[in-house]
Amino acid sequence: MLASGLLNIRDKIKLIALVTIIMVLALTLTACSKPTVDSPDTESYGKTIKPDHNVPEGDRN
Repeated sequence: MLASGLLNIRDKIKLIALVTIIMVLALTLTACSKPTVDSPDTESYGKTIKPDHNVPEGDRN
């Protein structure tokens, strides 16, 4: 627990301002970074999956 009696009001304001700046910086970096998952290939929509040629013809569904 932070001993509130040890910090005067000016120090509390500085601490709150520092935490706020760090939070805004973290959110900004997160929002502006590249997404982890790439968008799906729009040219593959509506196409069927080609069969795996390593599976014998009789075992294919």
